[in-house]
Amino acid sequence: MAKSYPTGYRPTLTFRFKVNGVLTDPTTVTVRELAPGDTTPTDYAYPSAQVQKSAVGVYTYSPELSEEGTWWFQGVGTGTCQAKRPVDIVAQRSPFP
Repeated sequence: MAKSYPTGYRPTLTFRFKVNGVLTDPTTVTVRELAPGDTTPTDYAYPSAQVQKSAVGVYTYSPELSEEGTWWFQGVGTGTCQAKRPVDIVAQRSPFP
């Protein structure tokens, strides 16, 4: 089930990559973002201002949920740790001004 946040919020998404249960750095890490209404995702690769490494095998991404609707994200690891971790988030207009 998707988590829900107000529009304008910046949640921190955490992607963990493991090999045989051990946190492992992939050769490359990319976070794919698909905003509501978009048909083509935007990719953000580590290292960048958008994708940060917080520990071995642990990467974070903090998108701004600028519009209402369902946002889709996928953390993709290649090489030494091949994995895809999908996340979906619903952004809703806040009832508070």
